[in-house]
This record gives sequence, structure tokens and C-alpha cells, in this order.
Amino acid sequence: MSNAFLRIRGRGVGDEAVVVSKIARMYSRYAEMQGWTIAAVPASVREPQTEVVALVRGEHAYRKLKYESGVHRVKWAPSMEEKGRVLTSKIVVAVAPEGDELDVIDLGPDRSPTIRTYNIPQNRVTDHRIGLTLDQLDLIMDGGLEPIIEALTAHVHERRGLSVE
Repeated sequence: MSNAFLRIRGRGVGDEAVVVSKIARMYSRYAEMQGWTIAAVPASVREPQTEVVALVRGEHAYRKLKYESGVHRVKWAPSMEEKGRVLTSKIVVAVAPEGDELDVIDLGPDRSPTIRTYNIPQNRVTDHRIGLTLDQLDLIMDGGLEPIIEALTAHVHERRGLSVE
């Protein structure tokens, strides 16, 4: 068992809570697909910051999620937008093994390089660390993260000369 804390934070005004909610739902659905349980930890919601904190319990949860930490950029169009304007939100994700203190889990600076972009209007997701682009964002946002996580894990292990379990 390797449980993990998952922390998702958005900065901005207005609809940032919507974007944080979408990313949190994506990870929640992924956890369900893996047979894990995910439980919200009392979190804070303050302006201009929105945050979700959860404990993911399950076999290899931390091992599979640990590379998800970083800045995730979400390009999206608000449902009330009539001019076709696309907004960009930056969401910071942090993953830590259970046992680490929640208040010391480093979310890193908001201006760190983006590790992944979710382009909702174009139904595309790109993981910039490995140059992987998938035109299946709707499936990814519904929890189908496995192709990204497997490719990223294989890439990291290959760079380190390790075998993929």
C-alpha cells in the first residue's frame, strides 16, 4: 500500500474554482478506475486561491501519481462566453506520500514551467516533459490518465536506467 496526498490549487479570480473542480474530478475518476479510494481532507477555499486536498488510498497510488506534481495549464471557454474567448488557468498540483505533513507539501511557484496543457476547446492534452500529445482530452478528463502516466513513468525510468515494473 502506498497512499498519497493530492493537493490541487488554482490562483486567479472568478471561475478558477471551476477549473480546480475539473482537475480534481479527473484525478478522482482515475482513482476509481484504479480501484483506489479518495477522500477529501478539510481544505481551504479563499480568494483569490482555491484549493482541494485529498488522500488517495490504494496499491501503488503514490508510485503512479508522483510525477503529476507541477503546473498544469488549462485552456477553456466559460459556458457563458459569447465571444468565443478562451481563458487560460494555471493549476498547481502536488503529490506527496501519506505521512508527510500537509502544510509542508510544497506546491512550488506558480510560474514554474508548465508540465501539462489541457486544451479543452481543441480536445487535446499535451505533456510537455515527454512531448506526448493526445487528441482524447474528453477521455483524459474523465479519468483516463493511464496512457499519460504509463508513458511518463517509462520515460523517467528509461532516463534513469531503471526497469519499468
